[in-house]
Amino acid sequence: MKHYKKIFIFCISIVLVFTACKKDKVAEPLPSLTEFINKNADVSIFNAAIEKAGLQTFKNGGGPFTWFMPTNTALQSIGITEDSVGRMTQGIASYFVTYHIVNARFSTQDMIALYSFPRTTLQSTAIYTGGDAGVFYVNGIKITSADNEVAGGLVHKIDKFMVPTQLVGNLQNMLTRTGQHTLFIAALTKAGKWTQLSGTTAFTVIAPTDAAMTSAGLTSTAITAATV
Repeated sequence: MKHYKKIFIFCISIVLVFTACKKDKVAEPLPSLTEFINKNADVSIFNAAIEKAGLQTFKNGGGPFTWFMPTNTALQSIGITEDSVGRMTQGIASYFVTYHIVNARFSTQDMIALYSFPRTTLQSTAIYTGGDAGVFYVNGIKITSADNEVAGGLVHKIDKFMVPTQLVGNLQNMLTRTGQHTLFIAALTKAGKWTQLSGTTAFTVIAPTDAAMTSAGLTSTAITAATV
């Protein structure tokens, strides 16, 4: 009897130890986006753009967010470096960065289920995703490192920079699609310069937004009344 009693006590002890071990085993917390970026030097330029854009709230917020992050190689291939990011205005940096953020958790499993289905970015512009044979794409751009878990959502690294659709086409198309340059377009039309932007001739256009034009007193009434 004493022998069975010892076996019973021994078994109970094993169960208690096992239970205690299970309780002590706590899941590792997910890294913050900042921690992820610090461990992934290949997205440092995009991080510089996030900082320049003043989007720390999204960077450290609870989310969920899905970030499509072009690598340094992808950005450098089109001439974007940390130095050029530093020379951008906050508005320009924000315009580009928000096109790479979806205000939801969006994994590759969702991309399979929603092939060629649009998702809206923080810029309120659609992006399109899809997958084939285990390789996934966003706007036709390859996702090179998918489903990286962070505290605020997911990070997908991509091998090209996503150009907002508003900036595809000639200068007339670009200015029209932004929805923020109606007064500048009116001024160009008044000055007889608008038609010059419809072709393929290269121009550099410094385009003030409607807010900037209005703050300078260049309302639609003022533009109409102006003499050329």
